[in-house]
Amino acid sequence: MGTLIMGTALATVEQMRSYIRRVNPSVPQKVIDMLPFYLSEGQAEGVRGDIAFCQSCIETGNFGFKGSAVTLDQNNFAGIGVTSNGMKGNSWDTPQLGIRAQVQHLKAYGSTEPLEQDCVDPRFEYVKRNSAPFVEWLGIQENPLKSGWAKGKNYGNKILTVLESVLQEDKGDNAMRVFLSVGHSILKSGACTSASGEVQEYAYCKALAPYVKKYLEQAGASVDLVICPEGQFSKAADERDYKIPRENAGNYDLACELHLNCFNGAARGTETYYKTSRGKVYADRVNAKLATLFPDRGVKTQNLYMLNQTKAPAILIEVFFCDSKADYLTAKNEGYDKIGRLIAEGIMGKTISSSDKVGWIQQNGRWWYRHADGSYTKSGWEKIGGTWYYFDAAGWMKTGWVLLGDKWYYLKSSGAMASDEIVKLGKETFYLTPEGHMGTTNSRGALV
Repeated sequence: MGTLIMGTALATVEQMRSYIRRVNPSVPQKVIDMLPFYLSEGQAEGVRGDIAFCQSCIETGNFGFKGSAVTLDQNNFAGIGVTSNGMKGNSWDTPQLGIRAQVQHLKAYGSTEPLEQDCVDPRFEYVKRNSAPFVEWLGIQENPLKSGWAKGKNYGNKILTVLESVLQEDKGDNAMRVFLSVGHSILKSGACTSASGEVQEYAYCKALAPYVKKYLEQAGASVDLVICPEGQFSKAADERDYKIPRENAGNYDLACELHLNCFNGAARGTETYYKTSRGKVYADRVNAKLATLFPDRGVKTQNLYMLNQTKAPAILIEVFFCDSKADYLTAKNEGYDKIGRLIAEGIMGKTISSSDKVGWIQQNGRWWYRHADGSYTKSGWEKIGGTWYYFDAAGWMKTGWVLLGDKWYYLKSSGAMASDEIVKLGKETFYLTPEGHMGTTNSRGALV
């Protein structure tokens, strides 16, 4: 199974605009203006327009057209008709028609359904219908029927890699959400369900997890860390019943579980498991990062409940072999901080600074405050530089009116709490007490 070409787009126009402006700051305004057509034309034919956009990014060099056989004025954003070196390819009168042709060409590969609109793709008839229903099969080398759109190796996976980046763009409050868990636990009997050797699997991963969380959050992700409690379960199956409902109850972009491998004391290396095509994108990146420290055993698929039963795409990381002296020595020397950062970098698909910035940090137009240990205040007040600020449940600095208990507080545009002062908002005037809450009066008009 893979990622279907047919279906409803997951990315928004805003995410596509944010992505292309980030990777190509000089992108022409014409491109920005035409992006809604990817979704509207895709919806008309039942094709995922966000996949068409990501394909265009690959084909046009992020709409820079450097080294491309086509030019912007051709309105050909997928190299249609460029069947050999030196060919100019097809052209269309408007960007909308060019995108429509691309969408129709994708539908030819992804479905046997008839077109809903008049065909503007001159090469539609040359496609063997439904010969590449999955994005991964658009590359001829990966297509079991030896059909497909392009000859280049891993063509479909390159499209999916762009898609993962697009889906992380401009989410604001809906920044990438990660369900991070630790494999195994210690049962009521005192037995540990994990492997052991030079180090105990459960103990090591429990210590590693906060570092992964720290760097994911430093990169802008929202992380829920779930660790099975010790001495609570009677059997190993209870661990699944503890974790899976929690994951399924959340709207996560990724589920990630930490493990250590164990075999015969001689086996070494890192490997990452996945189940879905989206999971494979994360698995490839994480494994590549960890393989800079440990021997690379590659990415693999396996029937495990943390891969099969999560709502979000999932990866299971076997960081190293806990019974290998060589692996454990490497892990010990490198430290939790570095290994946690590498895992987070793999998940986020970008480099994360290893030197924690202390102080105010702005992300997506909002502010939060990092402490020296990487933590930050949630659902509470903090006095910073002599001024009180309030942070919400996700750690973002609040502004405006906030009701706490039965008292109202006013936070200025800077986030600073107003205190012992009069604030005029529109036609209304308010007095904020020295404690910061809104002052009220009794029946005689005196402040209470």
